[in-house]
Amino acid sequence: MKRIITGTLIFFVTLFVGIQTAAFVTSVMERFSVPADLAGRGYNDQADGVATAVYGIHISYIGVKESALRFLIYNGSTERLRCLGYSGICVGPELRINGLDASAWVCLNGSSEYEIKPGEAVEMMVFPYDFALIPGKNEMVEVGFKSIDANEEDQYFAQPIVLPPAFRNEIRKSLSEFGKY
Repeated sequence: MKRIITGTLIFFVTLFVGIQTAAFVTSVMERFSVPADLAGRGYNDQADGVATAVYGIHISYIGVKESALRFLIYNGSTERLRCLGYSGICVGPELRINGLDASAWVCLNGSSEYEIKPGEAVEMMVFPYDFALIPGKNEMVEVGFKSIDANEEDQYFAQPIVLPPAFRNEIRKSLSEFGKY
């Protein structure tokens, strides 16, 4: 009888540890994986299964993390791009709501410049205080990037998205803290 109880206890402990390990690995993979599909200009679906390089500058939405929208900027051009940021993270995005500028003025004094070399991808963070307006629940938001030394027409935007309600609430809270709402 003692052996059956011990065996059952070992079974349940092993089952519990296995479930926890699987949940942890899944969580880590979701947070730190890069999207596999960077389709766009230059994409060629060949029958032999060999992928070709993606050309141009592409921005993709990759999720929300700790009250910040996360985007991936891929530099498929031949030139170096520069952004304000640090350690592979760019800040100070270009924002549009239904095509109209929605970027708030944010003091970026003291921010360092980060260089995005050809063929590299970096993350861009969009925080609630980056918005000057609160998007409606069905309004399309475009998040973009402009290299520090580029012309005004050299802006690149991701596909428009509808913001999650929790993030819209964070924008509302941020604007009320600064007396703008």
